[in-house]
Amino acid sequence: MTNSKSSLKNSSNSNESYAIAESSGQQFWFELNRYYDIDRLNAKEKDKITLEKVLLLKDKDSITIGKPYVKDAKIELEVVSHKRDKKILVYKMRPKKKTRRKMGHRQELTRVMVKSISLGKSSPKTPSKKEAIKKFSKYVIVDDLLATGGTAECVANLISKTGNTITGLSTVIELKKLNGRSRLNYPVESVISI
Repeated sequence: MTNSKSSLKNSSNSNESYAIAESSGQQFWFELNRYYDIDRLNAKEKDKITLEKVLLLKDKDSITIGKPYVKDAKIELEVVSHKRDKKILVYKMRPKKKTRRKMGHRQELTRVMVKSISLGKSSPKTPSKKEAIKKFSKYVIVDDLLATGGTAECVANLISKTGNTITGLSTVIELKKLNGRSRLNYPVESVISI
C-alpha cells in the first residue's frame, strides 16, 4: 500500500503543464502528447482542432483559473482516428404487461492527441465600453415607461460621464401623476400619457 500524498507529489513533478477544458458538454484534463477520446467531431483524420473553452491552465510556475474561461488560452488537438465506444445495453420492461425491449448503444468517439497548450494573444483587442460609446456625440434615450424618471436619470448620468450630450427622451407610456418630467433637464416625448 502506497502513501497517497507521496504519489501525488511524484505525479505533480512529472506533469509540468496541463489544462482543463470543456468539450462536447464535458470537462477533460488535457496533458501534452496524450490521447483522449471525446465525442465525435466533424473532422477528418490528421486535422487540427483548437479548443478555446479552457477553464484552468497550469504552467511550470503558475495556475490560471478562468471566469468561466481563461482569456486567450488555446489547446491544439490533432485528430488521430474515429471509433466507437463499448456497447452498453438498455433494457426497458413494464411489469405485468409482457412488454420488454432490449436495445444497445455504441457512442461515436473521436480520438485526439494534444499537440500544444498555450496562453497567448489570439484575437484583436476589442474596444472597451467607454471607447465604443464615444462614437457619437449626441444621444436620445428611448424607454418603454417614464414613471419617476430614475432610470432615465441614471442613463443620462452614464452618458454624460463619457463626455456626450443628451438631446431628449422618448417613451411609450408616461405616468403623469408621478411627475417624472420634473427630474429631467431635457425634452420628453411620449406616445401615451396617463
